[in-house]
Amino acid sequence: MNDTKDLVFHFNYNHSYWLAKRLKEVFTYQTVCTVHFMKWSQELLGNVSRLQAIKTKPPDKRTANEQLLIDTDEYESQQYKASDRVVALSDDMKQFLNSAYRLEPEKVTVIPNGLHDLNSEKETNRCKLRKKWHLSENELSILFIRTSSSGKGYQLFNEITIPRMAL
Repeated sequence: MNDTKDLVFHFNYNHSYWLAKRLKEVFTYQTVCTVHFMKWSQELLGNVSRLQAIKTKPPDKRTANEQLLIDTDEYESQQYKASDRVVALSDDMKQFLNSAYRLEPEKVTVIPNGLHDLNSEKETNRCKLRKKWHLSENELSILFIRTSSSGKGYQLFNEITIPRMAL
């Protein structure tokens, strides 16, 4: 198919390796994969040492969940390696992908989530920011935007008391 040479498939989910592989059999195209999270990282709260410890266990000593984490990690690794470009959401994620999965630094691009407040440089004064966002001077405010993933730690807000801090 000559008309597919300029196609780019963007995989926004890191469990699309087999789909990408099958599409390569039909189309000539470039692939981009955005890494929003890694299954093992959600389960282990980002503890790389714990993942490494699980990987060093003999297979017959691993729990079913530990084996699933290893299999998922290997599957995700295949997708990142097979992709033409990988988008990381932070510099830390890029460094992790480069070291843990041995991706070439030029293959990984950082595009952070979020919006830049174009007025943030002009409104650095705390009072102006509170007024802009309709917050009283004495009110403790926490902005927490999340997915429903428990790995984000949002449930801790119900379990801890946050001391009053100067904002």
